[in-house]
Amino acid sequence: MIKTKPGVPSLLRELNDSAVLRHIMEVGAVTRSELAAHTGLSRVTSSQALSRLQALGVVRMHGTRSGARGPAAELYELVPTIGTAVGIAVYADLIRVQLCGLDGVPVASLEAPLGEDVVASVAEACRVVCEQAGEMHGSLLAAALATPGVVDPATGDLSFSYDLRDGEALRATLSDAVGVPFVLGNDVHLAALAEQAEGVAQGEQDFVLLWIGRGLGMASVIGGKVRVGSSGAAGEIGYLPVPGVPLPSKVDNIQQGSFQRLVGMEAVLDLVRAEGVENLPARFSEAVVTELGRRLALGVAAISTIQDPGLIVLTGETVQRAGDELPQQVAEATSLVTPTHPRVERSPLGVLGPVGGARLKAVEEARALVLARVTDQM
Repeated sequence: MIKTKPGVPSLLRELNDSAVLRHIMEVGAVTRSELAAHTGLSRVTSSQALSRLQALGVVRMHGTRSGARGPAAELYELVPTIGTAVGIAVYADLIRVQLCGLDGVPVASLEAPLGEDVVASVAEACRVVCEQAGEMHGSLLAAALATPGVVDPATGDLSFSYDLRDGEALRATLSDAVGVPFVLGNDVHLAALAEQAEGVAQGEQDFVLLWIGRGLGMASVIGGKVRVGSSGAAGEIGYLPVPGVPLPSKVDNIQQGSFQRLVGMEAVLDLVRAEGVENLPARFSEAVVTELGRRLALGVAAISTIQDPGLIVLTGETVQRAGDELPQQVAEATSLVTPTHPRVERSPLGVLGPVGGARLKAVEEARALVLARVTDQM
């Protein structure tokens, strides 16, 4: 049976309450006047919505804010125990986890080795961070996993990954093991979300994030949204054809991708070894950074001539070792081969980008669950 609303007043109350709750979730503590100004509701309507949300136990009055005139205004915020969300990122040999409230601020974090059983590793890590946070933040509501693979946008399941097996069943298995709904996302795509919210791309509507490390990845943000592609495979930049290296003879081996051969980990190791250093150093020499910048510029030039982004963000393990000089090297080398001149920046989030993006995605899911529950109670 289709659920219907009993009448227009009830529907309007639901819409008003949802608008108020959504705004408080996004910005934190607010006054009645601020709610009215940002939601378009009158102060009377805002106050009525706040009263109903207080009665449902999701919003509380907590503190005041002094103004230029008159008495201090009461502040309204989410009830702290309303629940939490957890973001997890799977790396080559470890997992990183961040637990947060619905305001998105981390309250517990963990870095742990990745065992052979990925589901068991994730479930244990979630248990540990929930235990760290305690009960003061409420129960876990939703989780998001950043994975080095292709996530099917139609099903939400992992359709392809070199590192994770049984991808199609991974989301359901994780949900059963942890006890909350899971969403999966490509690690580089999620890193772009974090960069846009908390990194160097704040306020940017069109930018590209390049992950350079053990694997290569790209996230294209167009009009403020990450472009995942029709099959979820947008950004598999390791296969990008570039001059100076052979084209792949088959695409089932990422190491054969042209750009991967040029700037992937093995190629970087060759540059380092040419200087008599056997293992990757904490910081590359000036000569290695210059050559790496020249090579990266070939990929950046190809991307820039097609998408013309205002900003290129560099991140990943290799970028961390290259240091602050790399962006300038890439920008200068790119300007020699393309008429576009994007700003090139190094990510301040670094390898924490994927877990930060997963945390933000989990918060979105948890907020949606709370909104749905509140709507059902209206």
